[in-house]
Parts: sequence; structure tokens; C-alpha cells
Amino acid sequence: MASVQNFTVYTSAQLSVVQGLNYGDPLSGKADLYLDDCYRLKAKAQPARLTLRAEASGRRHRVAPQSAIGAIGAAVYLDCQITLMSEAGQIVDALIFIEVELGEIKQVYLSAFETMQPDTESALSTRLIQANWLISAIQFSIPARKSPWRMEASALSKISSLGRRFSPMTLPSKE
Repeated sequence: MASVQNFTVYTSAQLSVVQGLNYGDPLSGKADLYLDDCYRLKAKAQPARLTLRAEASGRRHRVAPQSAIGAIGAAVYLDCQITLMSEAGQIVDALIFIEVELGEIKQVYLSAFETMQPDTESALSTRLIQANWLISAIQFSIPARKSPWRMEASALSKISSLGRRFSPMTLPSKE
């Protein structure tokens, strides 16, 4: 039986660069991220539920039929983990997922581990490149009694320990 996992996400159109090299561009994948670019979540941005279904091999994930967002059946890859920091010092760690259809990027999603504040500028402070298999290696279990923005400590520690094997700004290996 294929496993299903829910993620609370924002789309790339809801988060754009307001200062920096990518000024005016929406959030994108690791190849186009630059440290110190400042992102702002739009004032009326509402998160959505992205539901992913793992294929039998566990190496690929697709948008599940019960997902509130995304093209059902489209492949979704974990692109990277990022850290954003506001001027007030709020740190937001997040995962960037890429939805692909017929070899083309259709959507970029950001799944934050903490609540993001609308209309607050946050600078990209780290970018950890992860292999596509990372999503399979981490179990993201969020009990219903907890905020959808919080992951269990064990999941966060797994991400941190895996992230230590990759230095910021390294290029991924060809698979």
C-alpha cells in the first residue's frame, strides 16, 4: 500500500522576492535561489494542503487525489531545504517541493516548519541541497492536536542530521 502524507504549503506566486538579485520573481527552485534575497509572503496568502502519495518503490511521489492543490498524479520532488530570517530575527526553516508534469516545472511549493507572517520580509540565509530520496527517508508525522506548522522533534532532527552531510551552496550530484 502506498503511503500518503500531507504538507501545508504556499505556492510560489504567494511568496516573491522584494529585494535582491531575483527582485520581482516568485519563489523558485534551488538553481535560482540566491543568499540574501528577501522574500515577502503576500498579505492575503492562504496555505493549502498538498497530499503526496509515495509510489511502491518509495523513490517517487505524486500528487494524491485527495490533495487540495496540485495536478492529481503529477510527480513532486523535494528540491531543497531553506532557512529564511526576518529583520526581527524570526527564523523559518522550510522545504521546497517542485511539481513536474511532462518534464516541465508546473509549480513550486514552500512548506514552512513555523508560521510565516504575511507582509514580513525574510532573507534567504541558507540553502541546503538535498537528494530527491530525502523525502522518503523522513517520516513527517503531525498529530492532529498540534499546529499544522509544527513537525515532531524527531522529524526535525532527522532533517538536521541529513542536512549536515550537505554543505550550503553545494551542487547536487547527477542521478
